[in-house]
Amino acid sequence: NFAHADHHYFNTNPLDPNKLYCITDGGLYRSNDFGETYYSCNGGYVTSQFYAGFANSMQDSIFCLGGLQDNRSAFYQGTTAWYKTFVGDGMWCGINAQNDNICYTEYTYGDINRSVNRGVSWSDISPPGAGNGTNYCFAAPFIVCRSNSNYVYAGGTTLYRSTTGSGSWVSMGSLGAKALSMDASATSTDTLYIGTIPVTNGQSARIYKFAGGTLTDVSNGQLPNRYPTDIHVNPNNSMHVYATFGGFGTGHVYRTTNGGTNWLDITGSLPDIPHQSIVIDPLYTQNIYVGNDLGVYVSTNSGANWFTFSTGMPYALVFDLTIVYPSRNIRATTHGNGIWERDLIENPIGIEPVAGEIPKEFSLSQNYPNPFNPSTKIKFSIPSVGTGLRAVSINIYDI
Repeated sequence: NFAHADHHYFNTNPLDPNKLYCITDGGLYRSNDFGETYYSCNGGYVTSQFYAGFANSMQDSIFCLGGLQDNRSAFYQGTTAWYKTFVGDGMWCGINAQNDNICYTEYTYGDINRSVNRGVSWSDISPPGAGNGTNYCFAAPFIVCRSNSNYVYAGGTTLYRSTTGSGSWVSMGSLGAKALSMDASATSTDTLYIGTIPVTNGQSARIYKFAGGTLTDVSNGQLPNRYPTDIHVNPNNSMHVYATFGGFGTGHVYRTTNGGTNWLDITGSLPDIPHQSIVIDPLYTQNIYVGNDLGVYVSTNSGANWFTFSTGMPYALVFDLTIVYPSRNIRATTHGNGIWERDLIENPIGIEPVAGEIPKEFSLSQNYPNPFNPSTKIKFSIPSVGTGLRAVSINIYDI
């Protein structure tokens, strides 16, 4: 029973001076004996501040691991409480895709630790130079490769690779600036993309591609000079890559379909605010989800149009979006409002036009067959929307 470090405010109960209340980075604590012992008063609050680099198990739809500001890293295993592990600030995390007993978490500035028993114990496997702000960002990125989880990449001013999953780092080349974001191919241990921060010596923010043992700057003067907050590689095609950017007054979401030779701004109608995260549906790759300072948005046509996807959650700064593969869910980790989960959008099997029916408003027929397994047909008609930009939404509910 103790109060969290980083205190912000104290107060006492005027009717009982021995009762002391303490506001900290860990929440609200109460002492009944004027500071001799403390008790947490945080049950039910949804105020956790997650960083980027959240990790889900590829085998277990429940098990996940994330880093929290000033509150260590935390596991979720299906109970009402999260299990906190390691120390201090939790940063990027990783879970071995073939064996989710093997996990990784990070303290500040690239200090990476590994567990082989789901966080019961940890061993330090930090890459060279970790632990200071000269070589690494405060929340430095690292990636555990899905195709072979013995391959781990870590980024500072240098890109490092381990082929044992337990250290023995080898330099893959200089990045010229500190890495802020990265993602690896889901099918190759030799392909990944790294975003670096803009620096005071005049070097702009850049995205590098690592392939065939070589680092190549693939920014090509087509990306904004803003912080590259997230990178996502299409799990089915590592030439298709998405990137988000912070700041204001520029594009925030970009896509390349040729490995970085050309980048297309697909920000469209998204608000001009910092964007922190992006992920695509591995089954319906035209469905893109982005997280920004206001919540989650989705495009179901590769970025041509965007819609809000935050129903049920508060306006929140979404630091990371991740896919739960076994259950086809999406998780939104926020910096201040905890973590949220919902189903991915399921695309219809097909749509067949019905000729000669243009109702004044709309018509909807009973689906057939009903009941059904595994599919049914729903016949509907809507008036033409002409050449305008009006959208028609048809919502289907499983009740």
